[in-house]
Amino acid sequence: MTGARDRRSHGGGDNAGHGGGQQGGRAIQAGRMRRTAYAIAVAAALGLPPMAHATAASDQPGLGAATQAGGAPAAAGASVPRAVGVAMAAAVPAPKGVKIHNNYGKFKVSWTKPAGGVYFRLAVAADKAMKKVLYRSKITKQTNAWTKSSRIVEGGTYWVQVQAFDKNHKAGKKSKPKSVTTKSKAPGHLDEVRTQALSDSALRVTWAASAKLATGYKVELAHALGAAPTFTHLVKNAKAAGTDIGGLGEAGFAPGSEFFVTAIPTRYFNRDGGSRTTAAGLPYPTPPGAPAFNATVASYNVYYSAAVDAAGRTWAQRIPALAARMAGADIVGIQEAGGKGAASGVAGPDLAEATGLVRASTGNGQPCSDNRAVDILLNPARFAVTTCAIDPLPAGDNRWLLTVQARELASGAPFIVATTHLLDGKAAADDQPRRVQATAIVGLLAARNPEGLPVIFTGDLNSAEATAVDAAPSIIAAAGYVGADLVARTLQGAQYNTSHGWTQAHQVAEHIDHIMTNAKVAVETFGVHYGDPAGEPSDHFAISANLNVYPS
Repeated sequence: MTGARDRRSHGGGDNAGHGGGQQGGRAIQAGRMRRTAYAIAVAAALGLPPMAHATAASDQPGLGAATQAGGAPAAAGASVPRAVGVAMAAAVPAPKGVKIHNNYGKFKVSWTKPAGGVYFRLAVAADKAMKKVLYRSKITKQTNAWTKSSRIVEGGTYWVQVQAFDKNHKAGKKSKPKSVTTKSKAPGHLDEVRTQALSDSALRVTWAASAKLATGYKVELAHALGAAPTFTHLVKNAKAAGTDIGGLGEAGFAPGSEFFVTAIPTRYFNRDGGSRTTAAGLPYPTPPGAPAFNATVASYNVYYSAAVDAAGRTWAQRIPALAARMAGADIVGIQEAGGKGAASGVAGPDLAEATGLVRASTGNGQPCSDNRAVDILLNPARFAVTTCAIDPLPAGDNRWLLTVQARELASGAPFIVATTHLLDGKAAADDQPRRVQATAIVGLLAARNPEGLPVIFTGDLNSAEATAVDAAPSIIAAAGYVGADLVARTLQGAQYNTSHGWTQAHQVAEHIDHIMTNAKVAVETFGVHYGDPAGEPSDHFAISANLNVYPS
């Protein structure tokens, strides 16, 4: 019984095992056939040729003879590959013929559809490596697209790339990056740019009105006219009419220095030619202690006494108007004080009498000017002359420097006041003689002031700082004298040119008449006494400055 049971169990097990093996093999084969059918269907959907799917009988026991794809028997002795699955579809090629159609602050991109390409996407970057992407378009079936982003602006340089996708949105290859610089409209120009020192390390720069189409401004500072800027200040307000700039000491602009400012309207990445470059300056630090005295100093080219003004008035008729322009001044430097080209000395005595001032003279009453074409008038109730000298200047026609050492009576404080009139002429060739004359003035002032007294220098230099490289006033400034118009705490009418020629009074702050001081004088105010040029008694406006003079 036991043996019988054993045989039944063995036989049953053998039969069951054989039958189970057959059933398992059929299931495996059915699964493989289903996968093969699916792969063939996918290949067809992708437009690919079906791959052969076959198995060798020796590799697949219990499955019968080897078969080809679709179940057809393999030829006798044929090498039948293993089943390897469905081949991956090749990536869609990159779009070809990418063209950029440029515009202002935007551009249109078009391309040719590659084989298998159905969808496309445009990318714009700030770099050729396409790492700094600024814009990606939506995926589209179109073969062109406009850039639509506030990050793409006029005058910017960008790199463009187009990527293709197949119908299943599978990413294809990207086109080679292509660059474009967008078109830009030029912003307006600034013609009236002015500066005012706020402290010995801060400056205010203003302009008459905001420039058309500007999106901002760039203010550049340079140590010399025409030199490369060493400091740049950005203004992002398109409607701004000025800006304050601090920290100039740390930027290399020392107190008592002269430098040059250009304000440039910008439009995104574009910039125009800038503005009229103008001079600027920083005052010296205020000396310690109280000032020895305060005085108002004027400088005035009164126009030669032998000439008539635009209204036809003679010298005698012009005197009251000239005196009115000098009213309130304690010290006046006068130019064109004699007949043109002659040493008549007519203007000094007449204007002294009309103003109540006196001509600077030696103890014996001899005029310090020696009746030359320059003169200095003083308030006799406040000042007395100690010594004086009149020195001829080189490279000129009857040009002189008058230097007076005086003292203020109340404090006894000594100081130097000087005046001159440099060679005229607007041609570039005239600048060189003026440079020679300015250099001579620097030497003469040093020679006449061995004690290092406070210095007040006045004159018609026939040039402004920004009219020529190394202009006469810049040469004098380089020796330690600052222009009152550049460093005054308060400005009055300083936007006007000081020479008008009886025509329209231009407002570009081109001052060829000057009051300059050394570090022992603090400038409180500076003003141009402007009026209707047609009614002026001279072809220059008078200028004045209120000064605090400190003990030496």
